[in-house]
Amino acid sequence: MSSRPTDRRRIIELIFTIIVISLCILAIVISSVLKLRRNSHPNLTDTPDDNLSTTEPTTPPSEDSNPPEDSSNSSDEDYRENIPDFINLQPIVDQWLAALDNTEKVGLMIYDLDNYRIAAEYHADEVFDVASLYKLLFVYDGYLQIAQGLADADDYYTRTATKGNLTLSACLDLMIRESYNGCADKMFADSTRRARVQELISTLDLSHTYDYGLRSSASDLTKILQTYWLHKELTPDLWAQIADSMLNQPPALGEGDKIYDWRQGLPAGFSNNADVYNKVGWEWDDNKWHTYADAAIVDFPDFNRTYTMVVITSNLSTEQKITRLGTILEEFITLHSLRLN
Repeated sequence: MSSRPTDRRRIIELIFTIIVISLCILAIVISSVLKLRRNSHPNLTDTPDDNLSTTEPTTPPSEDSNPPEDSSNSSDEDYRENIPDFINLQPIVDQWLAALDNTEKVGLMIYDLDNYRIAAEYHADEVFDVASLYKLLFVYDGYLQIAQGLADADDYYTRTATKGNLTLSACLDLMIRESYNGCADKMFADSTRRARVQELISTLDLSHTYDYGLRSSASDLTKILQTYWLHKELTPDLWAQIADSMLNQPPALGEGDKIYDWRQGLPAGFSNNADVYNKVGWEWDDNKWHTYADAAIVDFPDFNRTYTMVVITSNLSTEQKITRLGTILEEFITLHSLRLN
């Protein structure tokens, strides 16, 4: 009878030992599973597919900032914690579309670069004449040639009556900043450059882009802007030049000795709280815009949000309608972001 307490104690000790061993085994299993999941997590610096669902964003610099640095060393967990919530902008776009005339045609896509999702779209795959937006392809090709050491940015490129002698770098800048045809026409006439642009169109899978970019869609132009935004193949200095060309575009003398306001459309709708990196394309036809198109990267630094916004129109009565779209988009994004804070 006196041995029962001892036996009971041994049984308790044995059960406790089994529990401890089981907990240790469970901890090892959990640790292994977590390590396996981390190792199998998609690399956020890989080249994205058509949906751009696994790409780490590189926010365009603000006017006074340096070009974005490679943030691939930051952990996936830290990056994802900083992603803002997704905002559905489709109701705002639908409201804007409802106010247009029946004869005014639109192709549109707004893409959330932080959440890798389309925030709004309308006839995004429809092909339009996009006027000078084709220059985005030739300019990117030119900077690629410089980045790869196949061209010298400071080499003489052309001479024009209005600008004098121009280097390759100056031409690439003017083709974005002032949509300058004095350089663009020569590049378009170069069969070697056209062949490279056609290869770029194929590489980016621009299935709705024709005539070396003269005709394209909102969805394809979104891919082009995402390529600019990632600028993986360009140096920080080259990206800084591009960003400045797209951000700082004062009115300048254009064809016919007219002063052109390059930012009268979509960029004019945003306040100074947004940085709008834009390329415009237009063609006036008597009393309306045969083509008015804006392709922009829009950054809201206060809210940690960045979008691509492509608006292509045909038969538009006034570019102020596109300006209005920019205004109501910023108002909605701002109200939504402040409500969360």
